[in-house]
Amino acid sequence: MAHFDFFRGIFDGVFWVALTLTEAKSDRLLVLDSLIAAGVPKIHFWRDKQQREVDFVVPRGRDAVDAIECKWKPEAFETRGVGVFREHYPRGRNYVLCPLSGPAYERTQDGLKFAFVSPGELRQAMTGMGR
Repeated sequence: MAHFDFFRGIFDGVFWVALTLTEAKSDRLLVLDSLIAAGVPKIHFWRDKQQREVDFVVPRGRDAVDAIECKWKPEAFETRGVGVFREHYPRGRNYVLCPLSGPAYERTQDGLKFAFVSPGELRQAMTGMGR
């Protein structure tokens, strides 16, 4: 157990992104599968030359793009990557996918509005958009 505790703080976020991708392929959670089923033709990843990134980018309509970040600890979320992304692509919604124990909530951080959601709530938000 001591070895796990040593790596815990270092790799929590990496494990959450990997778990999200793994679970998305399973029949139980269907995160990315639900996006595809909702009519989302493309799901992208975004990174600039300074290595700022957004985990998932979902084009929506002609001029809107949704940004989805996967975070193990929502309280540790930083807007650096999404902030730069929004300078280039200002229209769209921002989601933070995290293992919530309660209901989804919204928070404005650094002038950007974010919806903090569980995988199931993300699926509902994306499928209920009427694309």
